[in-house]
Amino acid sequence: MKKYIILFLCILTASELISQNTLDQLDDIGRIEITAYLPEEEDYFSESVKATLMSKIQGIVVNNGLGGGDYSRFIITSHIDVTLKELTATAPPMHSLLLNVNFYIGDGVNGILYAVKSISVKGVGNSEERAYINAIRGIKSDNTFQDFIAKGKNKIIEYYNTQCPFIQKEALTYASQHDFDKAISTLSAVPKVCHDCFMSSMDMITSIYEDKINHECEKIMSLARTYQSLGKYEDAAFTLATILPGSKCYELAGSMISEIENLRYKEILGKARGAWAARNIEETAYYLSQIPEGTPYSQMAMAIAGEVKAWVKEKDNREWNLVLKQFEHQKNIDVLRMGVALEAAKRLPREIRYLPYNVSRWW
Repeated sequence: MKKYIILFLCILTASELISQNTLDQLDDIGRIEITAYLPEEEDYFSESVKATLMSKIQGIVVNNGLGGGDYSRFIITSHIDVTLKELTATAPPMHSLLLNVNFYIGDGVNGILYAVKSISVKGVGNSEERAYINAIRGIKSDNTFQDFIAKGKNKIIEYYNTQCPFIQKEALTYASQHDFDKAISTLSAVPKVCHDCFMSSMDMITSIYEDKINHECEKIMSLARTYQSLGKYEDAAFTLATILPGSKCYELAGSMISEIENLRYKEILGKARGAWAARNIEETAYYLSQIPEGTPYSQMAMAIAGEVKAWVKEKDNREWNLVLKQFEHQKNIDVLRMGVALEAAKRLPREIRYLPYNVSRWW
């Protein structure tokens, strides 16, 4: 069990070093995730202007060492104030705008503002939309924002350092309600710069992940037994194959797959015998060909095939041979099990969708 849990944690934290809980290490602080966000209800003049502003915010995130999570609790957003709008005295007239572009970092869930920065920019274009776009594009996204970003980062670190016990209690509550993905998401959002909270959260994730796969495997086993009772052996076997390594049901699922396969081939052999009793050669061959080599029933299948061959030779004076298919079904199940494990690793919950964010009092 433990080796699979360790594998899970390796996937979750791969390629990242454990950091110290200090504010002067930019690489560590840079691992904090902040989502670039623009409210749907906010008027940004046009979708093109909004897209340009979003691209600028994302550039600020990347150029200042922030992680760009899609749904982080912490966000960077923007609001535009038009301070001057006029037409130039040129031929043809051009649209000229003076904009005050405000940027905000904060806790988008609780609506707490951490840092604000305002930049005044001018844009000129052959349309008002183009003037907006040119003004926004003129904003430099590198050194201009360092103090603003640093203030926001430090507030986020302070949040995790002070709220760690409450975050972990919230995660345990989710886990107790069998909302394991949300519990893991809550804990995995803790940045590594908050060393103590991060390490204890990783320990909790180990336990919660074990509970998650055990809970899921019980439901899968129940569904597989239902398929088995209905004679849907193929569905039962491939349902069992989705049980992840490390769960308490994994070994039992393997044994159950073998049992189901035997029941399936026993049923097929019975149908083959019935078809042979009726001297239905084509149907007999159809059923016998479904029993792979290497199964407990392959020898009995070949024995029936021998009877069919002798009967056909005597009756029609022609050769009849049965070729059993290769035993690929178990191989297919093994491939499926590996694929399920890999896909599960890719889909490990990493973040919670906090939308819509609460920024109503930020400007």
